[in-house]
Amino acid sequence: MKYNIFFILFLGQIYLSHAQFDFTQSTYKYDSPQNPYYWKNKLPYPGYWQQDVAYTIDAELDDQTDIIQGSETLIYSNNSPDTLKVAYFNLYQNAFNPHSDLHDLTLHSTHIKPKYGKYEAEGKNIEVLSLKYEGKAQ
Repeated sequence: MKYNIFFILFLGQIYLSHAQFDFTQSTYKYDSPQNPYYWKNKLPYPGYWQQDVAYTIDAELDDQTDIIQGSETLIYSNNSPDTLKVAYFNLYQNAFNPHSDLHDLTLHSTHIKPKYGKYEAEGKNIEVLSLKYEGKAQ
């Protein structure tokens, strides 16, 4: 299980650095009624909605093997008036292995064989070991 978690963490740091409110120092959750910046507490017009996504990543790097192992908890709230029938998750790092569509595209369009690291060459990238749905089905 080797993947680029640093990119995900870097994006999170960018988002927090440009936020109008420092939620890391807050005593309440982002979606609480006390949060003046939460969209439900300040609707721009009647009928307005947006989706809510919150996630926590717990990861550990093994310096000897260069493998990052971790888990992510993602909370997605569908605030749309429509039923959400499909949710897509992109595992971008999985494009970088010899069995991917990107490999074939690179090889056939440039005629250059891509080079991979030890784990990518073995086809080891992001592995989803479990997925759990909690909520009400509509």
